[in-house]
Amino acid sequence: MTMTSRERMLIAMTGGQADRVPVAPDISNMIPCRLTGKPFWDIYLYQDPPLWRAYIDAVRYFGFDGWLPAVPYDFASSQPDSLAPIWREAIVQRTTDRIYTRLHANVDGAENCGAWSAY
Repeated sequence: MTMTSRERMLIAMTGGQADRVPVAPDISNMIPCRLTGKPFWDIYLYQDPPLWRAYIDAVRYFGFDGWLPAVPYDFASSQPDSLAPIWREAIVQRTTDRIYTRLHANVDGAENCGAWSAY
């Protein structure tokens, strides 16, 4: 009987015998990002697409048994507080060595700046 990828991984992780050896190479970052065809900052800074989605798409593309320990869930954005500002990260400068980002939000019509980051 042929198992699904999910069944195969769960059986193998619990010490059972699967229909074949599961194949799940570690392609967790670079390969999924490259397969999107987008620059890495779209995935890491803007979650466009989220890294977990790019990983699942890559697993389907290559046709092997992949797994994620858990799909991240953003509790902050699931139930927004109408009074709290919505903070966004934007690229403000790019050099050959780094990408500089800044957190910003609009509060009462005025833009407020938060922390700077360098990647």
